[in-house]
Amino acid sequence: PSPSKPPSRPPTADIADRAVRQPNATRWAFATHAAVLGLAGKGEAAQAAAERLNERHPGYSCETTRDDFFLMDSPDLLAVYLDGLRQAGVPEHSAA
Repeated sequence: PSPSKPPSRPPTADIADRAVRQPNATRWAFATHAAVLGLAGKGEAAQAAAERLNERHPGYSCETTRDDFFLMDSPDLLAVYLDGLRQAGVPEHSAA
């Protein structure tokens, strides 16, 4: 049997899409959406998600993420999340 072809879009992107459509979506939903798309190599979609994050939460940055998740006990998971944000175009530090 041939190996199954990976989906063109990870299921996590669909979950993140639904999360950001909620009227009470927090910045974490928008950041996760951008990170997931960035990690999936969906450049234009990831950049659009990062722009939407910035529209809803001006000044959001990788630094904000580190502050938000300061209690995370998995530095590796945080590093992957931050990598996705960077790939989406989220700045390292707030311009403010």
